[in-house]
Amino acid sequence: MFERHGRVGGLCFTLSEGYKSFDLGANYVTPAYRETLKLARSVGARTYRSRQYIAARVPEIDPGYGPLKYTEMTDLVREIHDPQGNPERDAQGRIDHIPWPTLVLAILRYIVCRFRVRRAIDSPWFDRIHEHPDLCVTFGQWLDSNGLNALRSLFEICITLMGYGEINDIAAPYALKFMSLGTFIPVVLRQVPLVGWLFPWPRSFVHGFQRLWEAVSWRLNVRHDVTVERIVRDAASAPPTQDSHKHPIQIDMEFPVGIFNTDETNPVTLWFDYLVVASARVHSLGDRMDIDSYEHQRLKAVTTFAYCMTTFHPEGGFKLPQPVVCVVPFTFEGNPDSRPPRPWAVVQLWPEQTPMLQCYTKLPDAMAGEGFHQDLMLSVRTGAENLVSRLGGKRAGSTDPEEVLWEHYEQWPYFGHVSAAEMAKGFFRDLDQMQGYRNTYWVGGATNFELVEVIVRSAKALVEKHFLGRA
Repeated sequence: MFERHGRVGGLCFTLSEGYKSFDLGANYVTPAYRETLKLARSVGARTYRSRQYIAARVPEIDPGYGPLKYTEMTDLVREIHDPQGNPERDAQGRIDHIPWPTLVLAILRYIVCRFRVRRAIDSPWFDRIHEHPDLCVTFGQWLDSNGLNALRSLFEICITLMGYGEINDIAAPYALKFMSLGTFIPVVLRQVPLVGWLFPWPRSFVHGFQRLWEAVSWRLNVRHDVTVERIVRDAASAPPTQDSHKHPIQIDMEFPVGIFNTDETNPVTLWFDYLVVASARVHSLGDRMDIDSYEHQRLKAVTTFAYCMTTFHPEGGFKLPQPVVCVVPFTFEGNPDSRPPRPWAVVQLWPEQTPMLQCYTKLPDAMAGEGFHQDLMLSVRTGAENLVSRLGGKRAGSTDPEEVLWEHYEQWPYFGHVSAAEMAKGFFRDLDQMQGYRNTYWVGGATNFELVEVIVRSAKALVEKHFLGRA
């Protein structure tokens, strides 16, 4: 296994401070994570009950435009939204709320609807999803057609906040895969007084999600800091050596010479029988991989979002009212490109050990393909500082850069996905047929859904289908 980073885990990224672990990427597991939890048990990775959420209604126009208001999550999920996702208000300007009986009935109805589509959605692959035109629509359309608009606010918190896009844009199969019954039921029941303590989900790993994959990697052949220069998948085009005739996959790469000397790299060429690609940037691999027109026609439909994580320390004894604060509304009027992007969530998991804040920001779609550059990072950081200021805090060292305690910025190409229309045209059927073409196999979020358990299950199913039993 060749890893371009100096660590394993991909979007599972963990750092430690104050003797506590902070997940900057993937965070949670639920009872639906059967394969992931099985791996966790095999390496002794322990979990704990995840911290509580609260919502902050932050006026978009700074400052003095209405008061900051904190809202309990149970109130937020009852808000009535119009088809565009905006809260509906009464004559006095107050947000309308769904009656509790109506919400409970909608939850029960979703459980029934989700159960009915389990065979199409819970399969390891989406290769036959095009046979279900009722599912190849946006999630907003699916909710409307099934009389489930009462759950729009609930799903917006789960889906939009987690970086998967807006309800009216994300394809229904993705949302339904994410909101499996094994995730939906325990998470909903946790909000019920008294009963919630019997359902301690979701949970997080004590030492972080990345450390789980580190423990798993100890049993594998993994090389870090590898720069892949070129991949050639035809023996005829490989150098005429004994190895090239035995193995059709040629990989030219560089990696550090030694543990204590990383200034020099060692170029090497190796040959293999099969290639398994796990990358969020499947549509940009042509720079170093001999992707032909057959593959390009299938992979070009995949797009990604740009999701960012910023961490910093606040001044003084600033403390959030709850460890996780969802910042609403997620969408707002006006041009989002005209000001720094605002975080959708701010987290302060362990204020007793360290006041460090984590801010999650999704860049506007127009910026998603720009990649990392300094101006973009400064814009995201400014948006995070502005939000914390609205919440009553201030970044330590904001007036004197030399006093900055610590900060981290990470920008990921996140959620490789296709549109509902591409699903209907048979994207996943074609992708399944492409598995094994030129001795190449494709795994990862773009081949199914950007969720740890889904990626693990689909990768396991691919190995069982294509590799088990081979001599």
